[in-house]
Amino acid sequence: MVSGQATEKLPSIVLQYDPKDESVHAVAIEGLIYGRQSNLL
Repeated sequence: MVSGQATEKLPSIVLQYDPKDESVHAVAIEGLIYGRQSNLL
């Protein structure tokens, strides 16, 4: 197990709440996913 602070900036997942059905959805990523030049697939 590895524990401690991250040595690099980590990406943040942007969540959106839908009050109609009380669900939460991931809608975006802010920051680069580790090992990628861009987040485009």
